[in-house]
Amino acid sequence: MKIVSITLSIILQLWLPFTTTINAQAVYTFDSLNINLLDGQDNWIDQTGQGVATVYLDTTIVNTTNIASPVASIFYQPAYVTRVNDSNFSFPPFIGNETEAIIQFEARGSYVALFALGCDLNNDGRLDSVLGEVGPSFGIWDQHFAIQTANLNNLLQEPFGVGNSVFDWYRIQLRIDFTANGGLGSGSLYYLNLSDGDSIFIPVTNLQSINLQLGNMNINAAAENWNAMFLLLISNGGIQTAVDNLIASGNSTIGIEENYNNEIRSYLEPNFPNPFTNFTTIKYFIAKRSKVRINVFDAQGKKLLSVVSKNDEIGLNEVRIDGSQLGNGVYYYQIESEHFIKTKKMIRVD
Repeated sequence: MKIVSITLSIILQLWLPFTTTINAQAVYTFDSLNINLLDGQDNWIDQTGQGVATVYLDTTIVNTTNIASPVASIFYQPAYVTRVNDSNFSFPPFIGNETEAIIQFEARGSYVALFALGCDLNNDGRLDSVLGEVGPSFGIWDQHFAIQTANLNNLLQEPFGVGNSVFDWYRIQLRIDFTANGGLGSGSLYYLNLSDGDSIFIPVTNLQSINLQLGNMNINAAAENWNAMFLLLISNGGIQTAVDNLIASGNSTIGIEENYNNEIRSYLEPNFPNPFTNFTTIKYFIAKRSKVRINVFDAQGKKLLSVVSKNDEIGLNEVRIDGSQLGNGVYYYQIESEHFIKTKKMIRVD
């Protein structure tokens, strides 16, 4: 099945299980909160005079749970929201000398959604950058992955790559070495595209080993004193920014599936061209010899097509798809072998 030409009749969308990436930790979800303003619920407090955050039910296939978001009608006004640890939810403390600490959350890829930890020094229930209380933040900034150095200082961004969009949900992870840069800390950003069914964290190019400038924080707000979670949410009136499943962990990345190591991994490339009019080609690499199946589904997950290779495959292969009979729209394709499964999107236009 080095090259196969397939004529399709319609599209696919499939929600695949993804690899659990962190050992069992307390995860803060918004499911127990009322669908209403976030301010005042379960110790969450909006910063006075700023935008307003809310809780609503996300009915998309990827999430289907309560999520937090800025109020959709307030555009470009930042909502700074803080939750200090209490008896209902407290994240594990940091020692302050971890070399593989992790912080993680999930966000839709629209306008601005940043997550940070910090220390509420004056016990007012908020994290304030004027007081040096906010740690390094990370997440989404206007179709970019982003790291912002401690206390909302320098913002570093990397554009979404091919296959990522504002419609997708991402699991985003900041890996911190507190001992790097003479104690100023180093952070590296990784992500999974949950909408595409990614199973391995992907390192964000140019956002690796970033100096987190922890010295920007108040000396009494060091990592070992962090006791609060912080969200920065901004709407631009388009697809609504949203966040869920906050994980603030002092544990190391032991147990996390690393993407960069010496093992050769199977992978599925984006189809090319994309968007396409008639024909498009999908290339993939199979690391361990096995038969390969190409599946196509409709939007409800109904399988429309399944082609299995006649012989075991290994190495780089490709499939050529004839989409001349398709209507315009978003389509998905899935590759499946004994050791690897992956789904990606493609777009057909006239």
